[in-house]
Amino acid sequence: MVEPLLQVDDLNISFHGRRSVTHAVRGISFAIGREKVGIVGESGSGKSQTGRAILRLTPKGAEITARSLTFDGIDLLAATEPQMRKIRGKRISMILQDPKFSLNPLMRVGQQIVEAYRVHTRAGNAEAATARWPCWRRSISAIRRGSSNCCRTRSQAVWASAS
Repeated sequence: MVEPLLQVDDLNISFHGRRSVTHAVRGISFAIGREKVGIVGESGSGKSQTGRAILRLTPKGAEITARSLTFDGIDLLAATEPQMRKIRGKRISMILQDPKFSLNPLMRVGQQIVEAYRVHTRAGNAEAATARWPCWRRSISAIRRGSSNCCRTRSQAVWASAS
């Protein structure tokens, strides 16, 4: 059997308030190979928080613990921010169910896509402005239509959250 690409063992996510602790995710474990995966569940069941914890994009007040949280041999709990920037978007991504709510309404969609491209490829302004992702035009059209399946990705693992 091939070693899993993403290994999550006993993931717990909690938020500490003034008087209490809220447990958003309790003790989930799974392993994923090189396939695309969708997480389905009730609203508030921790789907988005799980994806955010894996990508290390949780709010500052979140406490994440796990026996093991590895991606392609990299310990995600111990990875530095520069290491995570090399992984996020290029090797592992999370696509929320309704991407139009993930976009900034004060910016044009194309500008946001170019900004993401620049961050992940370190392209300059001129290069990013003429960049052609294979499906970026379809993505913009799908987002405007409210479609959740807006584009295929080259990432090795994709999180689709049904929040």
